[in-house]
This record gives sequence, C-alpha cells and structure tokens, in this order.
Amino acid sequence: MQAADRFENNLSQAREAIDCLREAATIKPAERSVLVALDRLFRSEQMWSDLLENLRAEVTLAETLADRVRLRKEIGALHAKRLEDPNAALEAYKSVLDESADDAEAVAAVTHIGETAKDFESCCRRHPRNRCCAKGPSTTSSCKSSRCALAPKAIPPTRARR
Repeated sequence: MQAADRFENNLSQAREAIDCLREAATIKPAERSVLVALDRLFRSEQMWSDLLENLRAEVTLAETLADRVRLRKEIGALHAKRLEDPNAALEAYKSVLDESADDAEAVAAVTHIGETAKDFESCCRRHPRNRCCAKGPSTTSSCKSSRCALAPKAIPPTRARR
C-alpha cells in the first residue's frame, strides 16, 4: 500500500500505483482499503472494465444492504454509461430491486433504459439499414444517422453568402 501511495501521490504514476495495488489484492483479496484505492484509480484512469471487476469484488465484501445496493447501482450505471451495455445494466439494476424493491434510483434507471430500447427498436423498424441498428441500443450515445430517432437534433446549416 505504501508503494502504491508513493507512486500515486508523490510521483503521479497512477498505472504503477495500480500495479502495486493489484499485487496487494492478490495477497489480501479481502482488504477493503485496497479495493477502495483501486476504485479511485480506475475511475481517474478511466479503466472501466477494471473498475467493473473491482466493484464486483467490493459487492462480495459489502457488509450491509445499503453498501450492496449502492455498489450494484454503480455497476448498473457503469454498464449503462461507460460500457454501453444496456442488458448488463438492466441485470445490475434488477439485482438492486431484488434486494430493495422500492429503490427510486434503480426504478428510474430501468425505466430510462427501457424507453431508450423502445425508441431504438422503433427506429430500426422504420430504417433497418441504419448503422446504429447493427450495434444495438446504447443508453448514452445516439445514432449518427440523420434518419434515426436517436440521432441528436441537428442544427440546420446556414446558407452560404453569395
């Protein structure tokens, strides 16, 4: 932990700090402070797949329902916003709702993902050749096709002066 702290804070070498912490995690896999430090570094370095695995490990060590719910919502948001995997996001939010059926944040996230999927399906039925239809729905990025219902509303081009 000390070497990782030195790399991160004194030398500004986050990747080396991550390597040290990963080694520490193999020695003491249940050490929460290591997982918390890795969480912070993975976020700062935008290492989303690594963060996902780390959050899953944190869920297994969570001692309270509130901690498990919070971590699973983070997993859902990570799938939805960074990894663009709405199906995995739905599964994560479903696990939140299995433990905390009235969690407003999880209900809102599931509703949003469902609405995005409906918009996507509707667009693909009307325009089956759009590039976005081959990739599947995304909860954050929109289609680049001007014909797609998910495309951002374009600002009309200005006319060139003659």
